[in-house]
Amino acid sequence: MRKTKRILAMAMLCILFFACNSSKRSSEEAVSVENSKPASTTLDNLIAKETDTLQAEVSKTANDQQYLDGQCYFKLKESSKLELPNYNSEKGQIGEYPALSEIISAFGVQEIKQAFPGLKNKTYRMSYDSTKSFESLQKAFNQLDFIDYIEQIPLNK
Repeated sequence: MRKTKRILAMAMLCILFFACNSSKRSSEEAVSVENSKPASTTLDNLIAKETDTLQAEVSKTANDQQYLDGQCYFKLKESSKLELPNYNSEKGQIGEYPALSEIISAFGVQEIKQAFPGLKNKTYRMSYDSTKSFESLQKAFNQLDFIDYIEQIPLNK
């Protein structure tokens, strides 16, 4: 979602940039452009150049991804008595997760397991449908009174 907004904002800036620059162009440049190429061809070339720039930025944004898609950590509050067994969607264990069954279904959760099995803590790692928005998942988790936090898993670069 943030990537889409960023790309749209960049496109709007490019449009504004071209609008400002084309009105500031000197009459000498305008005559030169008019004599050498039709205005529509020049505009097409400018649009093509900016499209290439935007595509490069989209590619760069995808490569600058900072988090693993479809994976997150969540932690139960220390005061919570809830203990979660490992969950795997292929084994059909949704009945063992009555507190999270709606979220498991809505976000296509594939797996829940302890994030750090050697430690005695209540942090879990969850894999979910990567086409689902993390922000929506976070909002759903934050409505549960036994959740301390939920966060995306950073990429190790």
